[in-house]
Amino acid sequence: LDNSGYATAYRINRKHQSTTLALTFDEFIEKCANKEGIPDELGCSTNLGCVDIYPTMSGKKKCADYLVKRFLLSGDDGDALQPISLKTHATCLCDDDNDIEMALACRAAYLPSVTSESIRSLVNNTQSGGTLVVTEDATKCII
Repeated sequence: LDNSGYATAYRINRKHQSTTLALTFDEFIEKCANKEGIPDELGCSTNLGCVDIYPTMSGKKKCADYLVKRFLLSGDDGDALQPISLKTHATCLCDDDNDIEMALACRAAYLPSVTSESIRSLVNNTQSGGTLVVTEDATKCII
């Protein structure tokens, strides 16, 4: 368990698990993705072979939503009458599973490459709810 790098989250790293736990880590990741056994007050995401568990009030989507509203509502940009949201006013750059919630909430999300099967599946799923654009994918000759 790595809790030294995060103020409000725990990172569970596959590499730091005993052999027995490491063998079932993919099952653990899948259960976390489906929120099995995770209380409603906690969110979880995967990143670089780790599982991050954190309060649902935190996370990249909440942070991005705050920043969009903070900076776009504070200025006199003529859009004050238009609702401000990630879906209408934000584009993001993302690269891994821990970015999915934020990416799908934005107008568009750009991925430098496909980093995992779950990301590939999401990009291929036209019902994903957001626009995910892969900017480089050698397997599909996108460079």
